[in-house]
Amino acid sequence: MSGRRMNVRKCRDGSSRVRFYHVHDDQLETIGRALAQARADGESDFDSVALDRICMAYLATLPIAKSE
Repeated sequence: MSGRRMNVRKCRDGSSRVRFYHVHDDQLETIGRALAQARADGESDFDSVALDRICMAYLATLPIAKSE
């Protein structure tokens, strides 16, 4: 991990705005396709909902940490 934190700014309505930086063209295409698929699968028009679905799906694939 780079040690960088997400750039988060609070909005007036209580939600947050998250900014991502420096995406290469091939990554931009991948991100766009993933968001489009997640919007379609989740029946939502919002990228934030699609991104949340993508993140939850990724986290669901991680192995469960074993306690020592």
